[in-house]
Amino acid sequence: MKPIVTVTNMFPEAALEKLGPHCDLRTNQTENPPAAQDLKKYASESMVIVTYLTDRIDRDIINCAENLKLIANYGAGFNNIDVAHAVKKGIWVTNTPGVLHETTADLTWAMILGAARRIVPSDRFTRESRFRGWQAKMFLGGDIYGKTLGIIGCGEIGQAVARRASGFNMRVLYCNRNRLPAEKALNATYAPLEELLRQSDFVTVHVPLSEQTQHMIGKKPFLMMKLTAYFIHTARGTVVDDGTHATRCVRARAQEPSGRSIYAAQSCMCDRGHVAGPPCSSQSQTGQTRATLSTNATASRCRYISLSRSNA
Repeated sequence: MKPIVTVTNMFPEAALEKLGPHCDLRTNQTENPPAAQDLKKYASESMVIVTYLTDRIDRDIINCAENLKLIANYGAGFNNIDVAHAVKKGIWVTNTPGVLHETTADLTWAMILGAARRIVPSDRFTRESRFRGWQAKMFLGGDIYGKTLGIIGCGEIGQAVARRASGFNMRVLYCNRNRLPAEKALNATYAPLEELLRQSDFVTVHVPLSEQTQHMIGKKPFLMMKLTAYFIHTARGTVVDDGTHATRCVRARAQEPSGRSIYAAQSCMCDRGHVAGPPCSSQSQTGQTRATLSTNATASRCRYISLSRSNA
């Protein structure tokens, strides 16, 4: 009897075709995330569930898992899963790291360029047929070349962002839990968070979401930044406190009409002069293929996981 593998959301057809021969494959071929009751049903029936970041796999759902051996998360993050409880229940949890760091770095630079050169408001202005001819002060942007870039969290994504800065002759500061052996190769200098915030013309955030990093950027850090600084957020939404005080602080520092600040979070509503994008904007076809292959390789081994445990 083939093990049951349930995929909770849309999955590429080519991947499903490869996965199908190894299991009794059950899929949710809609873009609607399953409700908690559906997730409990999947957990109780399946040996493997392929989950998305939108699926909250908490203690209650894991407790329904009678035969579940593996939760294969389709994404680099895994803060949607109660990993500690899964481990206690003897359930493996996997993710797909290392497939989107270059893509996310590209997105970060798209936002740096878009904000500094005021691409979004000028595009909107033109599409609304408001352009009547060149004006000397129209949509004046900020320079990037030769400026200081501050990177908070310099893992794979942060280092990829730093490598791209060399083309703009930027001074790169970074703040990280540990000093990087690759400082010289990246032409980057370590700086404490407060110093980084005060000196940087562009600040980007790439830390993972944890108890230590949730709301690490709020009113106080924003007030440390230059009035002319740009803030780029491509990490998990709640790394930045988008509550009333922090949001008001950012909006107050946005120098309209020059729009010299940027605040873009997954859960944030952004004003004019700001650039925002949904989480999917850090994806690419290449990255999706890599993530799919990684998830597939894990899920297709479910048969051998079951056999090895039953023979142990």
